[in-house]
Amino acid sequence: SSWSKFLESLVKYTKKKDPKKSLKFLSRKLEIKNPSTLHSYLKGKRNPKSKTVSKIKEFFEFNERESEYFDYLLELGK
Repeated sequence: SSWSKFLESLVKYTKKKDPKKSLKFLSRKLEIKNPSTLHSYLKGKRNPKSKTVSKIKEFFEFNERESEYFDYLLELGK
């Protein structure tokens, strides 16, 4: 789905900037108990809950426009 590809791109960019920011690290920051859950999001196999969506927006410091765009992509993916 579009939102998962968008999120995957952000994760790849983050890891490229700082290789220490693994899926495990990001999972902890997003308060996701299991890194495989984050992996499922990135592959579009699962949709994040609203709490996780908020954490994603906070972690990646989405501005209002980016936040609306991400919400739009999530809606398209349902």
